[in-house]
Amino acid sequence: MRAAILPRSLYSPLLMITLAVGMALGAAAPYRAAASGAVQRYRPGEIVVRLASASLTIDDVNRDLGTSTAAQMEGDAGVYLLRTPPGSDPSVVSDALALDPRLDFAEPNYINGAPVANPRGIGAWGGTDPAPLLAQSALAQIGLTDARALSRGTGVTVAIIDTGAQLDHPDLAASIAPDSYDFVDDDSSPIDTPDGIDNNGDGVADEAYGHGTHLAGIIHTLAPDARLLVLRALTAEGDGDMFNLVRAIDYAVAHGATVINMSLGTSEDSRLLRAAVRRATLGGAVVIAAAGNTGTDLPQYPAATSCAIAVTSVDSRDVRSTFASYGAWVSVAAPGEGIFSAFPASGYATWSGTSMATAFVSGQAALILSLQPTLNARDVGDLIGGTAASVDLVNPDLPDLLGDGRIDLAASLRAASQNSDTRAHHRRITRSCVSDI
Repeated sequence: MRAAILPRSLYSPLLMITLAVGMALGAAAPYRAAASGAVQRYRPGEIVVRLASASLTIDDVNRDLGTSTAAQMEGDAGVYLLRTPPGSDPSVVSDALALDPRLDFAEPNYINGAPVANPRGIGAWGGTDPAPLLAQSALAQIGLTDARALSRGTGVTVAIIDTGAQLDHPDLAASIAPDSYDFVDDDSSPIDTPDGIDNNGDGVADEAYGHGTHLAGIIHTLAPDARLLVLRALTAEGDGDMFNLVRAIDYAVAHGATVINMSLGTSEDSRLLRAAVRRATLGGAVVIAAAGNTGTDLPQYPAATSCAIAVTSVDSRDVRSTFASYGAWVSVAAPGEGIFSAFPASGYATWSGTSMATAFVSGQAALILSLQPTLNARDVGDLIGGTAASVDLVNPDLPDLLGDGRIDLAASLRAASQNSDTRAHHRRITRSCVSDI
């Protein structure tokens, strides 16, 4: 049965990723508006809160603090999207509400986005000939041919939370789940569509157009029999917000996804997002997220949350891509440079980024779960990390900062088929989040 979807007509494409930070206030202090001309890192006029008890009502909070309810989270009835008083700064309002004992947390409705939309853009349009798809070196690098002999992803649903996809692309049409959904426009048609307008004011229009289609193509290439649940939570600019992202995560689990691909992120450590990723993991999904294209060790979320597999990018020699984020919070690496995959207009393109690397790991997880459907997220993470090939020798300046190494599909599937215990070799993917599994 389709989960109920609440209308969100109040949302429009967002304006800009921001750097402004609100000032904290005491509970009794008046709300203050953001400084004139300040660039926002969250949606203007919106905050997200969670009630501390089921016996409380959001109406009492709204009455006391001058907020109003915009929407309630489908997957967690205690979470609400609130409108702040006119002229107020959501960061200031959420700081004030954080002191309210009736709430577990309060935070602005943070903006997130596709890490490749910085913009790195498409390396090259590849035309409509699919021939180069299976010939690209990245597939040999991760051992796809041997892996395909063991699994093709049958029986697994992979949720792709992104910009949507070309639903009738020749490579993808037969694999698209009928219950795919668009959380930007709130309809059942999550089509990867540009509008030709620079909505986020960064000087480039639709820089993430085709991003979701490209990722779907990579996952389909690895696991051609997997079902692709396309969930649009980002615009063609690559922009989205935390409330919509969490709605999509909950929807994915409710609709049977056991792998969730999130090639998106933010530097904001959101409690709302952490809770959703944990909820998804405990609900039976393997959450896989991009480490980001900052070229630094700055954590990106959801990748750096305790329940996600964080994926960075390496080149054909297993050397870290210059754009790829790194750090002790990274789980594994995968090819992410010049990846050839599906693209709108029923064609193909090459694209680079940790987004592409993440899709490879999502495809790997689908192959593992198809072979061993009773494995939980912890088991899958152990297999992925425990069979990865070390990249330390070719990255001497980054010891232990690129996760367990570059993924090896064939090795992980052989280990899965033999019920091998890889945990003795594993360092990062098994985290405190999944200790209750």
